[in-house]
Amino acid sequence: MDVHSGLCICFWNANGLTHKIHDLRTFVDEKKPDLLLLQETKIKNIFSPYLPNYTFYRQDGPQSPLSGGTGIFVKSNLNHVELFVPNLNYVSNTIVKISLANQPSIVIASIYVPCQVNSRFLDDLDKILNLNNSVIMCGDFNAHHTSWNCKRINATGKAIYKYAHCKNLEILAPPTPTRYGPNSATTIDLALTKNFAYRYKIESIPDLASDHNPVILNFDFNIVPLIVKRQKVSTNWDNFKNHLNKNVKIIFPKILNSIDLENEVNKIMSDITNAYNNSSRPLKHHEELYLPPHLRELKTARNRSKKVWQRFRDPASKNLFNRAQARFRNAMSEFNQSMYISQNEQLNIYDGTLWRRTKRLKSKRSEIPQLKNPGINLPSHTDLEKAEIIADHLESQFTPNDFGDPNTERTVEKSIREFKNEIRTSKFKKVQPSEIICFMKHIKINKAPGIDSITNKMLKNLPLKIILKLTEIFNHMLKLRHFPNCWKTARVLPILKPGKDPTHPVSYRPISLLPTLSKLGEKLILNRYLTHATKLRLPIPQQFGFTPQLSTTHQLLRVVEHINEGKNSNLATAAIFLDIAKAFDKVWIEGLIHKLIAYKFPQYIIEIIQSYLTNRHFTVLVKNSDSTPRKLQAGVPQGGILAPIIFVLYMNDIPQVRNIMISLYADDTAILSQGKSPDKAIVPLQNYLKNLEAWLVRWKIKLNVDKTEAILFNKKNDDWPKVKVYGTPIEWKKEVKYLGVVLDKQLNFRAHTSLIKEKYNKAFRAQYSLIC
Repeated sequence: MDVHSGLCICFWNANGLTHKIHDLRTFVDEKKPDLLLLQETKIKNIFSPYLPNYTFYRQDGPQSPLSGGTGIFVKSNLNHVELFVPNLNYVSNTIVKISLANQPSIVIASIYVPCQVNSRFLDDLDKILNLNNSVIMCGDFNAHHTSWNCKRINATGKAIYKYAHCKNLEILAPPTPTRYGPNSATTIDLALTKNFAYRYKIESIPDLASDHNPVILNFDFNIVPLIVKRQKVSTNWDNFKNHLNKNVKIIFPKILNSIDLENEVNKIMSDITNAYNNSSRPLKHHEELYLPPHLRELKTARNRSKKVWQRFRDPASKNLFNRAQARFRNAMSEFNQSMYISQNEQLNIYDGTLWRRTKRLKSKRSEIPQLKNPGINLPSHTDLEKAEIIADHLESQFTPNDFGDPNTERTVEKSIREFKNEIRTSKFKKVQPSEIICFMKHIKINKAPGIDSITNKMLKNLPLKIILKLTEIFNHMLKLRHFPNCWKTARVLPILKPGKDPTHPVSYRPISLLPTLSKLGEKLILNRYLTHATKLRLPIPQQFGFTPQLSTTHQLLRVVEHINEGKNSNLATAAIFLDIAKAFDKVWIEGLIHKLIAYKFPQYIIEIIQSYLTNRHFTVLVKNSDSTPRKLQAGVPQGGILAPIIFVLYMNDIPQVRNIMISLYADDTAILSQGKSPDKAIVPLQNYLKNLEAWLVRWKIKLNVDKTEAILFNKKNDDWPKVKVYGTPIEWKKEVKYLGVVLDKQLNFRAHTSLIKEKYNKAFRAQYSLIC
């Protein structure tokens, strides 16, 4: 476990951070504080300060004009959470709580108290102190008092001095001034500690560009972080193969039942991970920022001249310091620009560096803030609490819809019961090693692994002996019709939906990471499924989703041509675009199995798919914290290879009626009707929707009526009757969005062109530094 001596806190009034971030990085690389507390950051909302291996939290001040603001950089290897104190009226603050393995938790606050503050600011400090037993508040208090080496006492200093004695707080101040004005030098950057009686050293350092010096506060005790930082490793893949060849026996044990199969799967997974661990070594990580010698000399000269000016306070020294500061700032700017240009010149499309850079510029990943817990109406603080809250929401999401048709339910129950009573056949299409090798050749190595930690690159480097063992395992999987349980747990990463409130768990889209060997098993099942689906002419021709040689473009072309053909024949087209609520997550598993039986798929395919879909679990990962495993009661696993194909089967028996055009891309559904007049197009559409409603209820599929849209492609703008879905009238829109394309009434695509221009301009602005 990583142990290092001392808790190092640096606090600094930056007096504007935007143009000082590079200078700050050189300072942090040198001093390596555990926490860096900033005051008067004066940054815009769109500016995102970044330091390698640190996480940044901020509370910005007013934006017009820019003023105030606080922030904290926390080392990423410290287990920490951001805290919020509501209803603080006078004190600007950013607060975190750090947890250590060998100490009680510590609340650390970056504080800025404005000049001439109301005396009730002490109430704000009270609220911060009440957050925890041990509290450290650091920052610019604008408090003068002779007790910490100021020449005078002001009202704020007097109040804090009395407050500290009343609350039994310790006031920590450096022996030298922390702020140097044009005609004064004083100490107003302080630390207040509660129940934190460790030896310390505090000093004001003449560094960085501000009228305030950074203050370094070191506490003398051993830190044992709770988070073990994940190290990058270098793997010798020849050793990986040799280790497997040497330690894995080629003898195939007897696999007679599902328990034997589970044991063999766990053993082969363990063999692979052990070989990887034994063939990998951690890479040395150099955190220091490279600065050329001339920049180091300029920085040293700047700090030396600043120290001289702060000591003698004469105009000549101030002039020398200003010139040294300007030389360093200009040289640093030129160096950063040249480094940026050099990095851009090294980007290329072949090793993926260019695409990674553009992706990073276009997308901004943010930390998950405190989440509102709908159950107890209390916010979450820790990553584990956030993971549990999101898992609670998803667990309720992965359940069947609570409606249905009793007759259909009885039919499904009877169908499955009779299928179970059928005489079992031992027929199945055996897996060949060539199938596994083919899969390995085509997988991408940069995909994230699932909960098993086996990566695609490990799979690509498996020796023939392991491939033969996997072949045996997969053949027994098909023979026993049992999909291993250890492959049925997904790790879910919550990603914030665009434009949604980040404090609500419903605002996060689940991205599932499945075990790598699970995906291989799915691919082998899929190959056998598709063989029979092709014979059965599945899916229906109207379904373009996950179908070879068909895409969204083809389906859109089909829809647009149908509408244009109607216009050319003087026919009006009425169209409705359905939004299915949680389509993949709410699939009725028993209903899906019934449809497999009805389509007369082979026994082993039906049973292995049933095993694949049942008894599945998931955990939610927030940073390094996994939620407790939760069970999925419904749905097909997103992120899987097999899941989208069998979802298409679930939608396959959607009602088809003459003169009604159905357009499907997985769950994206468009229904179109044409007639010589709009009312003659609307009536058949309404009749079809009544039939569709009954079908949706039978198969427990729920529509988002609020998100369902309708449009009338017609020259006239008369007030035509509205179509109804479950009795709710759907307004006729002037434009709708289908498969990413905006369709307007006149079908001239002006609205879509404007949308594409807007997207282009946004992407262009984000990547301007790469393009120009």
